[in-house]
Amino acid sequence: MHRITFIILLFSATAADAASYQKKDGTIVDPIQAATGGPLSYAGNNLEPNAQLSHAVLSGAILIDADLTGADLISASLDGADLQSADLSTAELDKADFSDAILTGADLNTAYLDEAVMERSILRSATFNNAQMHETNLRRADLTDARLAYTDLTDAELSEADLTDAYLYEADLTSADLYSADLTRADFTGATLYETDLGNTELTGAILSLANLSFADFTDASSYSDATWTGAYYVTGDDPTWATGMDPAWRDSVGIVARSSLDSGSPVPEPATLLLALLGLTLLPRRRRRSV
Repeated sequence: MHRITFIILLFSATAADAASYQKKDGTIVDPIQAATGGPLSYAGNNLEPNAQLSHAVLSGAILIDADLTGADLISASLDGADLQSADLSTAELDKADFSDAILTGADLNTAYLDEAVMERSILRSATFNNAQMHETNLRRADLTDARLAYTDLTDAELSEADLTDAYLYEADLTSADLYSADLTRADFTGATLYETDLGNTELTGAILSLANLSFADFTDASSYSDATWTGAYYVTGDDPTWATGMDPAWRDSVGIVARSSLDSGSPVPEPATLLLALLGLTLLPRRRRRSV
């Protein structure tokens, strides 16, 4: 009898100490559940907007639809957590561990994710617009249909990641590693791909229009002829490492241009483009006379 009473009291104390989390509609989930079943063994601060949760251990937590806007989760452990449709916008997530976590449809706009670990995470349709992701580890992450417009991904690790249909308008991927990534239909319009490793990538239907390709590495990239390159450029002397077949004639045919190192706004056209331009100039006076 005493033993049963002790177990009941222990369970009651554990439940009382367990933390809760707030959903986006204001609903409170108490206690937080674990993916393995039962309450999560976490008794720190409750999870809510602007909460102080640095170094919190929330591995395997079920936090679907959680409202964590502006929360401090620096160096927190969220590996294996379920954060589907959670709102983490403007949250501080530097060095947080999201490895193997589920963040499908999550909002991470303007979040801070420097050196965060998101290896093998499911990030389908998640939004990272204007997020800070310097040195973020996204190796083998599923970023299908993710939105990363204007995102800072300098030195990010994206090797073997799936970026099918991802949107990276004017994102900064300087020195990022995308080796063997699937970039099918990914949109890199206006992106900075300076010193970016794009070796062995799949480029079927990818859009790289107006992207800076200086010092980028395309070794063994496949289906590059099926990508859109109009207005993509590199600075003369900062030539990319081209895949076999990406010769000057091909580059000219798809609209890739070299720009002068003295004036990045002045393109240095490929020979064929220059010839066409000169021919057009010789015909220009005649056209003007006809129009009078």
